[in-house]
Amino acid sequence: MLRLAKQLQDIGIGFDLALPWIETIHEKAEAWKMDLRTASYRVAQDLRLYRQVDSLQKSIHQMQQRFAMLTMLTIQKERALTVLMVLMVRLGNVTWAIIRR
Repeated sequence: MLRLAKQLQDIGIGFDLALPWIETIHEKAEAWKMDLRTASYRVAQDLRLYRQVDSLQKSIHQMQQRFAMLTMLTIQKERALTVLMVLMVRLGNVTWAIIRR
């Protein structure tokens, strides 16, 4: 126990920083009716999963932004193609009128 206290002290974790984690582990153990060891592993697992979910949410947000940009580009290209088609029809009508003369 003293070795653990020394290790925690060496990395700058005092009792005031460890207490919230200890309380969280106790709460997890009580809520899920499990021993403290299992609860501590579950708390660590919960944190890992939370970090992974956060990372996935950020990726989803980035993909949504990219999709919105692609959608805007597609709309702009569709408008440009529509203008080109209208011009081609008008040019075709003019050309056809010139040929008929």
